[in-house]
Amino acid sequence: MECRGPKEKNKGGGAHQGLKAALALLLVLSFSIIADAQEKPDAAAGIYSVSRGALYAGTGLDLATTLRGYQSQRTETNPLIRNLPGNRYVSTSAVVLGTAAVADLATAFLKAHGHPRLAVISNFCLGGLHIYAGVHNMRNISAQGPSF
Repeated sequence: MECRGPKEKNKGGGAHQGLKAALALLLVLSFSIIADAQEKPDAAAGIYSVSRGALYAGTGLDLATTLRGYQSQRTETNPLIRNLPGNRYVSTSAVVLGTAAVADLATAFLKAHGHPRLAVISNFCLGGLHIYAGVHNMRNISAQGPSF
């Protein structure tokens, strides 16, 4: 586990590794969204693809602002992520992107089994939660205080 004091400089490229991994995964997932939209040109597939985009955009915003908070020596307030072992940049990226991928698989299952509306609503809701967390992080990073 990485432990540093608030005045200690960022040594190493942990933030850059986590951010590069997150961006690479988001790029791969965006290609799958585009491919899904091209396979099925009907309106239901289009709104589902947009909802997947909202899910991954919100996840990307949340992850980017969380990693930015780490660079600013802020403390994570989410108890599920705060005490992860190992490099916190990489482990946080893995947890956040992994949960988004699992949510995407779950909504794809819902859509394939006759519940496309529930799948779309779930993607938009989960994406909205991540967007809220990202905006919350941005506001708290710019404010004074040790946590975000």
